[in-house]
Amino acid sequence: MKGAILLSGATLARTSRAIGLSRGAIKDSCFFTYAFDGEKVVLVLNPEHPFYREIYRPLADSDIPGDQQMRAKIELLLLAAARSEAANGKDQTLTRQRLEWSNTLAAFLNDK
Repeated sequence: MKGAILLSGATLARTSRAIGLSRGAIKDSCFFTYAFDGEKVVLVLNPEHPFYREIYRPLADSDIPGDQQMRAKIELLLLAAARSEAANGKDQTLTRQRLEWSNTLAAFLNDK
């Protein structure tokens, strides 16, 4: 998958169905979405979203162990959300909820 970022070994060990992360263009303003690679759920992060730019990317670029641990915890949170949504199929209510959540998160970050 283009732009794929493999999760740390510790994160992967705890996520049996998710194989990793990918960053790339998302058709709407969501912070994340998911895709499938076979039967595996892949979390796709939107690098244009304020959370990615202001919080996730600095943590991912950091060499500080505490930052890497926080990044891994954020990934687990998002993987859980993506897996939960994927398990419910093409539920448009969940898709709209993810979009609203992402837009609210962006508004909070842009309003600081």
